[in-house]
Amino acid sequence: MRFPSEAIEEIVSSVLKRKLSVKKPQVSYNGGCSSVAERATVARITGVRFSPSALERNKQKKMEKINILFVCRYNRFRSRIAEAYFNKINKNKNIKAKSAGLIKGQSLSARTMQIAKEFGLDIKGRVSGLTSKVMAWQNVTVVVADNVPPQVFDKNKRYGKKVIVWSIKDINEGNDRVIKEIIKNIIKRTEELNKQLNKSLENKK
Repeated sequence: MRFPSEAIEEIVSSVLKRKLSVKKPQVSYNGGCSSVAERATVARITGVRFSPSALERNKQKKMEKINILFVCRYNRFRSRIAEAYFNKINKNKNIKAKSAGLIKGQSLSARTMQIAKEFGLDIKGRVSGLTSKVMAWQNVTVVVADNVPPQVFDKNKRYGKKVIVWSIKDINEGNDRVIKEIIKNIIKRTEELNKQLNKSLENKK
């Protein structure tokens, strides 16, 4: 069925009037606008309103993430202590920590693991070796050893990744006093590292 031209014009006119009378949407959106002036301008032109919570979520998404890899020679003790303590005290979701060994070592004695437990640290479980996957994941490597050559991680610097060296001796199982001193040393350094990294992220906000 064909419509007369007058009827078609009337229908088009009616549709246009309805479109023009539609209110601008009241939508919450972050829009990628960071300043109040930018948000006000966009809101005036488009009718889009900005939600503070949405802006905060957008800001958090853009925040830098830090992936720490603690490394010692065998991933039996030193790097595991550092990983366990860091994950215990860390409250920042943008910082993650793992550990690995240059070489996969044997499990520790039950006594050594018990001493770590006295400090509230669980270091049971399989040892981990360095892999291409974990090296791609990390952007900060902390060498928790005096018998791991830092040169192994020279590529980190080429890609803008950091390498930190803590020259810590390996334990002599059977000497409880020395084991406890090494744990205390690692805990102290790990606390300092945690503070530094959190401060670094705060400064970049």
